[in-house]
Amino acid sequence: MADRIGVTLESFPWLVCDEGRVAGYAYAGSYRSRGAYRWSAETTVYVSEDHRRQGLAAALYTSLLALLELQGFRTALAGITQPNEASVSIHERLGFKPIGIFESVGFKLGDWRDVGWWRRPLGDSAPRDRPPLPLAQARAHRGWPTALATGQAHLA
Repeated sequence: MADRIGVTLESFPWLVCDEGRVAGYAYAGSYRSRGAYRWSAETTVYVSEDHRRQGLAAALYTSLLALLELQGFRTALAGITQPNEASVSIHERLGFKPIGIFESVGFKLGDWRDVGWWRRPLGDSAPRDRPPLPLAQARAHRGWPTALATGQAHLA
């Protein structure tokens, strides 16, 4: 997990809520490695069972999406192993729309699972002549603290 976080933080945010132990996290990564997809990010959110239904997923994800937009990403994509009503619900509440299903592509809980894909636009202002800001530059941006704080309104 530490290696995955380290690689992610070279280019993308990884947010963690620590309540003495990890209560939840949200992060983004490359959707595809080819240059044509550099403005798209794949996103993930996880909340521990004892912290669910308190607004933590919405808080983490709202901040993550604001940070990605500040960096210059144009699209957030989320793959959700099916069935998962809770994950579908939070994604759709935050503006993600279903765009398709990859059938039997994930092996989880002892069986082959479909993975549904959801998309959320992040804004159409991403400059075409430069890639999104690297994370270090984004963290130095004057808008970083405001973007990071956007999710706080969702906390119970």
